[in-house]
Amino acid sequence: LARALVGRPELLILDEPTNHLDFPTETAIMALVDSLHRQGMTVVLVTHLLNLVANHAHSLALVGDGRVHAGKRDELLTGDKLAEVYGQGLRVVTAEGYRIVVPRSERVS
Repeated sequence: LARALVGRPELLILDEPTNHLDFPTETAIMALVDSLHRQGMTVVLVTHLLNLVANHAHSLALVGDGRVHAGKRDELLTGDKLAEVYGQGLRVVTAEGYRIVVPRSERVS
């Protein structure tokens, strides 16, 4: 990441930048990415971590079943859209100000 930033690029492409990192390091990396974006840098981030993009991305491209679904985060991160894309019951909840993608509970109370 440091090597990529030395030349002060206008576009930063990151492929799974937080994989296998502990939570404090993941948080630090994403704070840096958020800061770079606020300063005007375009960031393309590839990840499988829906909770990460739920709290940091502005626009998304979700890939599932051979199709790409692109749009604004709040349009795509809904239970219905995630079920359509991934074929699994998911929902997006908010806790302590963070969006969290969780499996739909099939439990009966």
